[in-house]
Amino acid sequence: MNPFVTVNCAASADGKIALSNRRKVNLSNTSDLERLHTLRSQNDAILVGIETVLQDDPNLTIRNISSSSSDLIRIVLDTKFRTPLNAKIMNDESKTIIATGNNGFRSPKKNVEILPCGSNEVDLHLLMKKLSDKGVTNLLVEGGAKVIWSFFREGLVDKFILFVSSKIIGGATTPTIAGGRGFDKESSLIQLKMEKVEEIGDGVLITYTKK
Repeated sequence: MNPFVTVNCAASADGKIALSNRRKVNLSNTSDLERLHTLRSQNDAILVGIETVLQDDPNLTIRNISSSSSDLIRIVLDTKFRTPLNAKIMNDESKTIIATGNNGFRSPKKNVEILPCGSNEVDLHLLMKKLSDKGVTNLLVEGGAKVIWSFFREGLVDKFILFVSSKIIGGATTPTIAGGRGFDKESSLIQLKMEKVEEIGDGVLITYTKK
């Protein structure tokens, strides 16, 4: 059985997740960040794409929660293994899995595992199977936009948690929640079920599930 996949994202009131120059912007307030780290502690693994690693250099650990970060597996979708050796996600605070598109790469560090999952790009269904075989039952996906789109496109999202801030960013090409190609037919659109809406400080937290 595939891991239960939760996508968590923070966006501006106009649906943007970064600045117009694609640089990181803090859209979560203090209460939402506390919620995020609690959510991380409830999952076995956390996943981001290579562009998030290159742009933001996240550590992807758990802070201010009694649960240990060393129990959380960090996963990067990185077809061509472009993750820098000095990236924070490569440190020894936790195990890291680099999901690549072929079998031609070797692990540069003890705590880093290279996991081939396809050829031209990472096959998400194959990745889910391999993660399940490793005992991952709950997977948290945090982006970026192309990764979120890919999980939705492949029908792998079980829960979608969206924090909407009170900020406006704007920009026709500014990254949005779900990037990628998108759907060009109304019949292809993904319909979600809204489960809960709650106010968190100056923002709103919306929880969706599969319909």
